[in-house]
Amino acid sequence: MKNNSAIEQIIKNADDLPSLPLVTQKIMQMTSRPDTSLSEIAAVVSSDAALVVRILKIVNSAYYGFKTKTTNILQAMTILGIKGIRNIAVTLSIIDLFPTNHAEEYEILFKRSLTAAVAADFIIKIEEKSVQHNVFLAGLLQNLGTFILMRYLPEQYLGILKTAKEYALDQLVVEEAELGTNHIRIGSMVSKHWDLPLVIRAGIEYKRNIKKALSLNIPNDAKLMLQAVYIGGIAADIYWGSNKVRNIGIFKKELAYYFNYKNTAAENILSSLPHLVEDTGFTESSSGERIKSYETMIKEANSEIKSSIKSKEKIYMDLVATRRLLEEKTEALKKLKRSNKGKI
Repeated sequence: MKNNSAIEQIIKNADDLPSLPLVTQKIMQMTSRPDTSLSEIAAVVSSDAALVVRILKIVNSAYYGFKTKTTNILQAMTILGIKGIRNIAVTLSIIDLFPTNHAEEYEILFKRSLTAAVAADFIIKIEEKSVQHNVFLAGLLQNLGTFILMRYLPEQYLGILKTAKEYALDQLVVEEAELGTNHIRIGSMVSKHWDLPLVIRAGIEYKRNIKKALSLNIPNDAKLMLQAVYIGGIAADIYWGSNKVRNIGIFKKELAYYFNYKNTAAENILSSLPHLVEDTGFTESSSGERIKSYETMIKEANSEIKSSIKSKEKIYMDLVATRRLLEEKTEALKKLKRSNKGKI
């Protein structure tokens, strides 16, 4: 276990702390200003020809479902809006940001973040609220700290992820036990380093403490966004984490509490997620594990229940056997004492 402040200081002062590409930084800065025009953003994006090609590929993916093909960046911005293009640019930057070592593990972390973003975005779209452009990015960056910990402590962090999955433990608990810190705290630090918008930083900092987030003095639409990001994170845990039965139950409970959705709506959202994630186009070049169907998640959840029952049965039988052995040893000891007492 390492000292909390020591690890955070290492990351805080690291010379190679990852930064968003210059073009993406400019896009982030310009989209935060209300007076920025589409043509100004288009000029910045167009300065990176490779980025333009990749953005147009995503814009024309099944996720957005446009009837006609979008052929230039200004047209894409007119359709999606400035923040929509910003989200795509940042997402592509996240993919490129981290080293090729442990590429498969990074890919899974990214898909988990993408699933959270798509789920949160889907919930907001159902609500037909205008904050949907911010919610995608907030959901995507919710687990930013996991990428950072993988970058600086790859072997140790992979061990943490393995332990959490193998023993069905809360990832944050294992992180705290092994590192003295957690990915939420680290992600919050990096979000400040990147100078991300406050509401997106709040999505990172309060991903596990939605009640505290809702007590903040922020606009109602920001609170609605944070609720969607929080529930989107739970949905991602269903597909990429352990404790599936527990997480499915929490997802339905929290969705009903914060958005007044019935179980049928929750089932529809969860069953739609795999298709939506694949349709984004961000995973097209992926060679690793694909997101499984909701039907497969249900089977795995049932398997977890059976495994848990078997585990508990084994523990019970072991306890029974131990009790019998203890009773036998106790009786043998009593006989020995009686035998010795007769000899004295």
